[in-house]
Amino acid sequence: MDNQQTPEPQGCLDSLINFIGKSLAIGLGLIILALAMETVFWAMGGLLIVADPLEPSDAIVALSGGEDRINEAARLYEEKYGRVVILTETGEFLPEWNVNYSTLLIAEAVRLGIPSGAIVLTEGAATSTLDEARHVRDLMTSRNMQSCIVVTDPFHTYRTRLIFREVFKDSGLSVAIHPVQGHWYQSRSWWLTGQGRKATFQEYLKLFAYLLGFKGG
Repeated sequence: MDNQQTPEPQGCLDSLINFIGKSLAIGLGLIILALAMETVFWAMGGLLIVADPLEPSDAIVALSGGEDRINEAARLYEEKYGRVVILTETGEFLPEWNVNYSTLLIAEAVRLGIPSGAIVLTEGAATSTLDEARHVRDLMTSRNMQSCIVVTDPFHTYRTRLIFREVFKDSGLSVAIHPVQGHWYQSRSWWLTGQGRKATFQEYLKLFAYLLGFKGG
């Protein structure tokens, strides 16, 4: 005679309810965690992006680093936000083209509609944003300019503002920082692509290094 007892239906129902309850709790916890991480990532991206109010200035500065910056500078020039466009000399030579990088930048600026006479190149090779800020300051001082709009990628704007304000301090020059419009980098979605993650983490490393006194980047 088999003495094993058949599980009571109520016991099976209780076990099922407990399992469902635990699964829902885990799922809810994961959703809350995902939302919290998304909020943190959104804040991280948003902190890097700043934009100063735009007013007509003496010059529009397109920092080196990409065509998007020159495109935006050309748009601002067309809208008469500056009398000249300043490009920064990097000293980089492109052997595959047998030409200096700055030469290509000038050619691109002209192609975008900026008159060659309205394009000014800084002196000295800049290897960092700090170098660029110093060279722009020196050029503006030598040409009796008082104000400029600096164009750069959105994720680069916060550190750029810190650097330019420090370099321009006590110079009598004013600077407004302007992010490229319609840029691929967005604070809400940067973590979804490898390009966005790389740009963000590298920018935070450079920002922390700058704040700690390592100002070569």
